[in-house]
Amino acid sequence: MDSNMSSETFRYLIWQILNENCTPVLGAGVSFDSKYEIKIPEEYHKTEVMVKNIANKICSFCERISNSSINGNIYECCGKKCSIKNEVKNKQLSVLSQRLVWLMGENGNFQKRYEKLVSEVLKIEKFNYLIPTKAHYYLAFLAREGLITEVITTNYDTLLEKAYLKTFGFGNKKTNELLKLQNEKNTYNEVSYRKSIVVRIYDRKSFARFSSLKRFENKTVKIDDEPYVLKVYKINGCAFELINEDNNFYEKILLTSQQLQDWRERQWAADLFRYKLRSTTLLFIGYGSDEPQVLHTMQKVFEESKNDFTDNEGIEADRNDKNNESYEGKNKKNIFREYSNIPIISVFEEEPSFVHKYIARSFCESVNKNAEWGKLILNYKNMLKNSDKKELPADILMEKIYLKVFKKLLIEALEYSSYETNASFTTFNTSNIFSIK
Repeated sequence: MDSNMSSETFRYLIWQILNENCTPVLGAGVSFDSKYEIKIPEEYHKTEVMVKNIANKICSFCERISNSSINGNIYECCGKKCSIKNEVKNKQLSVLSQRLVWLMGENGNFQKRYEKLVSEVLKIEKFNYLIPTKAHYYLAFLAREGLITEVITTNYDTLLEKAYLKTFGFGNKKTNELLKLQNEKNTYNEVSYRKSIVVRIYDRKSFARFSSLKRFENKTVKIDDEPYVLKVYKINGCAFELINEDNNFYEKILLTSQQLQDWRERQWAADLFRYKLRSTTLLFIGYGSDEPQVLHTMQKVFEESKNDFTDNEGIEADRNDKNNESYEGKNKKNIFREYSNIPIISVFEEEPSFVHKYIARSFCESVNKNAEWGKLILNYKNMLKNSDKKELPADILMEKIYLKVFKKLLIEALEYSSYETNASFTTFNTSNIFSIK
């Protein structure tokens, strides 16, 4: 992947952000380096730790039933006969979660069994003690400017919400108080539902109440202006609600293969995702999940436009622009000049995964089979020139994005200021001239 390809992709991404037409999609990789604000024995939020804890629980069941004839001993977890060996190696969290739910028994209260998985095995409530990373703060600063006001995430943590609140100078205590405002009993009336600067949208009710919010209007919180409300769509559930709601919320933390097969009661999330795919640039950061409902929805949306374009469009564009050296002429028919909903995928490692390729290829094949899917990928090779690093962490990616956007905004502000100054200067001199007797 050459540097010209990268710079073109990066320019398009910055342009989309400046035009308020970019929605980040955050995966587990964004929160990977986050630390805890209290002493925690394990880094529970990391996928490998979650996988390990579930696998250990499965093995404890298997030791008790290994001599029985239940399901032909498929859960025997020892030696080469271990049925979860490959699932652990490949970090198949949803599959392992499904196995554990089955092992807990078909009879009895499902709610209680699932609560044990979420709370006792995975300890997802502990995610509320995570500290935001640099990537979260850079996203928060862009949100302060109103450039990014909606974020979609499969993560359960509240790191982005915390980062956004902290940019206003709030400490940990005040931040937690503001996070709780959304859950107050009187939150959903006409007067008080605008209490929070950042809102967590995780079900149909919260979507109906908060998805249309634009500006913060709570006069009881001392903020100089009326900042933008940051909306964080938690399509797989939110850890913060575990400490604010009754036990019924445990089932809204989606983990198992069955839960992630389709959107089910989360049609609000399906509709939102479809709309964003059709209308904006989705920036995938730290995302590598192969959740069926997400990939299937992407495929269906991209296929909608397959018949709207011909394979020859790109060929004709290349032929017509062959001798034109200007950027405008050379890229006039390039996909970055034609479409406003091109997904951009950042890759942590050297090579994109199957999921990354699936997203990029699906889009390119839908609009122009001659388009290079590699143009939609950002990795260390094309983002970190002259660097020994062989990975592109979310922190570094977001730093580069923020600095580029800040530079653009600063130049624009200085140009505007110079125009205003010149105008004032001219007016001042003119008045003096005409006042001369």
